[in-house]
Amino acid sequence: MDYECLGEQILVKRIEADDEITKGGVYKPQVARLRSNLGEVVAVGEGRMVEGRYIPFKLKAGDRVRFSRYGGTDVSIDDENYILLHWKQIYLREKCDAHPSA
Repeated sequence: MDYECLGEQILVKRIEADDEITKGGVYKPQVARLRSNLGEVVAVGEGRMVEGRYIPFKLKAGDRVRFSRYGGTDVSIDDENYILLHWKQIYLREKCDAHPSA
């Protein structure tokens, strides 16, 4: 099902880190693991509001982003967990080079 965010909101699917075992081979219990701050954009709103007009986001569905670890609102849609974030809570977008340097 397709969803459309309203206004300045962005819907993100959290990408869970695979950090159950440390590099040294020690098991990390659930309480010691941090929440992942990496996710994939699922839907974006109209953009950010400036002087009564929306300026479109540079993000699009499928972009991988870094966001505030404990920010946003957890949302469950069709048995999937997402985070609804305000645009100010997203800090980085992963850059994909179409033509890698030689």
